[in-house]
Amino acid sequence: RAGQGAGYVDRSTYRFVAGGTWMEEYSDPGPRHADMSSVQMWGYDGSRKNLVAYQFMGAGVATKLIDGWQNGSFISHRDDNGATVSIQPRNARAFDWVIVSKDQSNTVREECTR
Repeated sequence: RAGQGAGYVDRSTYRFVAGGTWMEEYSDPGPRHADMSSVQMWGYDGSRKNLVAYQFMGAGVATKLIDGWQNGSFISHRDDNGATVSIQPRNARAFDWVIVSKDQSNTVREECTR
């Protein structure tokens, strides 16, 4: 469950699909922000030899190339806008999603709990 961001609370669910080779992330910000819902598929791209995430949303499709764990954060980079997206653990039941724009002029931080 993500914290308040842009006026909504996002409820994300996860499950493994395709025989466990992909993880599906469904993001549901509720009926008032249904246009911001998305499905993201996390897996290994053999041609790129890298972990990737493909995000399907109303505005189109974005790809994240995954760097993985670096200095205690899980780092990825979006191809559609150049943002760096990281997961920064807080404790065993919480983490922050941190999104930094390509030019580093804008940072969004969302507290997430489970």
